[in-house]
Amino acid sequence: MAATITVGLSTYLIDFAGGQSAFRSPPYTQYATDHDTNYITLRNTVNQIITELNAVQGPNAGLGVDILVFNNPARAGGPLTSGLVGVDSFLTVVGSPTSELDIAPGTAIINSTAARNGSGATVVGSGSTGTRYIALDANGVVFQELSPNQRALDIYSATWTGPSGPFSAVTRMAEILWDGDDYEACRTRVAVGTAPITFPALEYEQFSHRITALERILAGFATDVQGNALGQPALRLGSVTAPGLAFEGDPNTGIYSPTADQIALTTGGVQRLLIATTAITFVLATLAIAGAVGTPSYSFTGDTNTGMFSDVGDTLKFATAGALVGAFDPTGNLDLPLNGRVKGSRTAAQTLTDATATDILFNVADAYDVGSFHDIVTNNDRFTVPTGYAGTYMVVANLEWTAPVTNARDLLVEVTKNGTLIPGGREQRLAVPVGENWEDIHIVVFDILADADIIRLRATTTDNVGALGLDVANAVLTLHKVA
Repeated sequence: MAATITVGLSTYLIDFAGGQSAFRSPPYTQYATDHDTNYITLRNTVNQIITELNAVQGPNAGLGVDILVFNNPARAGGPLTSGLVGVDSFLTVVGSPTSELDIAPGTAIINSTAARNGSGATVVGSGSTGTRYIALDANGVVFQELSPNQRALDIYSATWTGPSGPFSAVTRMAEILWDGDDYEACRTRVAVGTAPITFPALEYEQFSHRITALERILAGFATDVQGNALGQPALRLGSVTAPGLAFEGDPNTGIYSPTADQIALTTGGVQRLLIATTAITFVLATLAIAGAVGTPSYSFTGDTNTGMFSDVGDTLKFATAGALVGAFDPTGNLDLPLNGRVKGSRTAAQTLTDATATDILFNVADAYDVGSFHDIVTNNDRFTVPTGYAGTYMVVANLEWTAPVTNARDLLVEVTKNGTLIPGGREQRLAVPVGENWEDIHIVVFDILADADIIRLRATTTDNVGALGLDVANAVLTLHKVA
């Protein structure tokens, strides 16, 4: 370090009148010589100071003043004149026994002057209960004080439980100044994680390289600018009340992993959704949006008008292509409003020719016809399965006859598909005595129908004595898709 300029013979002039009167006797005789010596000494001393200020390490290192200047108004601005050089300097901890405090060696800046203590210290508590202060004098010597501001710099405080201890609540009071250990730690990446999600240990050439590596991780890169593997970023597992990925000001809402191969969503510290390898579970299946037939609450990517909704209380509905296709009511009944079905009727008498199979003509407005199976004007003898309505159907036929019978005869009623009897779709009546009534015909049959299949109801009567007709009084044919 630069040495102070001392007052001595041929070194430093006192004044022009007396010269260096303390060392020479007047009259002053060494004016020129002493002046030359003074100028050289001043120049060398100033140059040494400049050299020290420009140095960053080594025996002539000077204090890096620039890094100790605060420009933030919140810190009052100006230079930082006191603090500990590095977090380990004068580190103070409760010792063993706990009636002692161990103070590590360190370097401090005290009133803009560096002070080094290479041995540290141990202090022993005594006296009544209270706060003790670990303080440094201007030379870095450690003292234990009963009150603050008794020495040049208070570095730690601790609670003492008198009269024999222990010490507790050790608290740092001094600023921590940046040092070489900090810079080195910024360059060094320790190995973290569990395979295969790990970050291997690495020593970066420059601190800026590590900052760039962090930016590259966030941008999705697998290597840093030096080509080193960055590792796979991963969230902590978290829990339902403290998710691994949470949101500012809302720490119990976010994403976490309750166990391997599972992802869960939590809001307010309660699990709402669980995604596993085999299922997606809505833990609290409550959706604030009721939805509508064209915009169901639960829909699918690219198909927003197909899904599930509930726009009526206690009823769950299903939509496809914006149309209602199913609903469960509060009692558990299932309604399929677009399921294929038709009910055709005939109420006017239709005469059956003797010994001739006759198709029943259904000419009354249909009670319902979902899918357009039947036309009461054109081809009203048939029910045609519309395109897209293939499936298993229940077919029900009912026929009533005019009465009484005027002559004994036999009767055959059949349900046909494309002109061929559907298995099980036949009822036959033998002749009844003249003057009695025929029993009504009831046929129920299940069959698989394809698009464009034609269903008819036909009847045949056979007169035992001649060609006598028989009138159908009423007829009903119902087709209902069940699967």
